Amino acid sequence: MTSTGNVQKLLESNIQMSGSANS
Repeated sequence: MTSTGNVQKLLESNIQMSGSANS
């Protein structure tokens, strides 16, 4: 797997968490 792929997954998880917290 590429580092970029892992970073994207982490970013997606962070965005989802932020969205839930903001809601």
